[in-house]
Amino acid sequence: MNAQLLVDSIPGLIHTARPDGYLDYFNKPWLEYLGVTLDKVTGWNWTAFVHPEDVEGIVAKWRACLATGEIFEYETRVRSADGEYRWMFHRKVPLRDANGNIVKWYGLSLDIEERKTAEEALRSSQAYLAEAQKLSHTGSWANSANGAPKYWSEECYRVLGFDPAEPLPSLETIFQRIHQDDRVAMREQLERGIRDKADFEVDMRIVHPNTGIRNIRSICHAVVDASGDLREMVGTVIDITEHRRAEEAIRRSEAYLAEAQRLSHTGSFGWRPDTGEIVWSDET
Repeated sequence: MNAQLLVDSIPGLIHTARPDGYLDYFNKPWLEYLGVTLDKVTGWNWTAFVHPEDVEGIVAKWRACLATGEIFEYETRVRSADGEYRWMFHRKVPLRDANGNIVKWYGLSLDIEERKTAEEALRSSQAYLAEAQKLSHTGSWANSANGAPKYWSEECYRVLGFDPAEPLPSLETIFQRIHQDDRVAMREQLERGIRDKADFEVDMRIVHPNTGIRNIRSICHAVVDASGDLREMVGTVIDITEHRRAEEAIRRSEAYLAEAQRLSHTGSFGWRPDTGEIVWSDET
C-alpha cells in the first residue's frame, strides 16, 4: 500500500503544506466532506470553505506560525458538501530536516461541532442560572468534607458581601462576616452537620460591608459516597432580609390593630359561608 493510499484510508481529515504555507494535499475524507476535487482547495483556495467570519483569524494565525515555526492550532467553521458549516479544530505540525529547517507541514482537522454545541448549551444554562440567582438573591456553594469552601456562585459572593473577582475566602474569614451573636451557633451547626453527615437549614445574620446587617438563610445538603463517607457539602444562601422586614411589619400592624380595638372596645370578625368558619379578634 503506497503512502497516499494509506493516508486516504485514514478516517481523519489529513492535509499537508509546503514550507511557505501552500497547502498541497487533502486526503480523500477531506475532499468528500467538502464535496470538491483537490484543485479546488490547494494553495489558498481552502479559505473559500471557511466561514467568512473566521477567515481573517485563521489566515493571520497560519502566517504567524509560518514565520515562527510554532505548531499551528485554530478553530473555525468549515462548509461541508451540503452547504452547512461545522466547527473544526485544525492542528499543523512542522517536519524539520537535520539543520532544523521546515521541509513540510502535516495537518489534522477534527470535527468538534458536538463539543461546541454542548459548550454553548452549558454557557446558556449558566447564564440563566446566574440571572435567576441574581433575581432571587440566592447563591450556591460547595464545601469540602472538612468544611473549607471549594466553590461559590457569583451571587453567593454578593449575598455574603464578598468580591466575585477575589479568591474564595477562608472559613474563618466567612465566620468573621457572621454577626457576633450568631457565630457560635452557626459554627456548632456546621460541625454537627459534618460529624453527622446530615442536612440542615439555619438562619443567621451577617454584617454586609455595604448594606449593613442582613438576614441570611442557609440550606445545606451532605453528599455521601457509596462507602458512607462524607464527600462534600453543597447548599444555598438566601437573603431573606426583606421577607423578615415584611413579617415584622405585619406583626406590628396586627399589634397596633389589637391595641386600637382594645382602646376603642371595637371587635372584628370574619365568616366563611362555604365552611361556616368564624374568626373573632381578641376584642370581639
